[in-house]
Amino acid sequence: MAALFVGCLWLGAWQWGVGSDPAADDEGFGGHARNLFYAVEWWFFACVGLWFWGRFLRDQRAAEQRAQEEWDEYQRQVAMSALSEAPVANDSPALNEHQHNPPDSVEE
Repeated sequence: MAALFVGCLWLGAWQWGVGSDPAADDEGFGGHARNLFYAVEWWFFACVGLWFWGRFLRDQRAAEQRAQEEWDEYQRQVAMSALSEAPVANDSPALNEHQHNPPDSVEE
């Protein structure tokens, strides 16, 4: 991107030099004005390129932030669902018996 920007600036400066040279107006019908206009166009292209590049970077940064926020929200939901699956009081007699009297450990 930097090479394109510098290239457009250089081309604008070159075109300005061509348009500013009084000996270069061999056409006789506004060659100077046309070259000066082309120089301004090159500088305009350089500015537009920078603007689009900045816009691209801003959009990329925003997309990365949105993706990170979505990932964080997903992780929060997973953590909340894991917490909600924690053991709760159950009226099952077998489960209550197992919780209060765990089976004897196996000894070898």
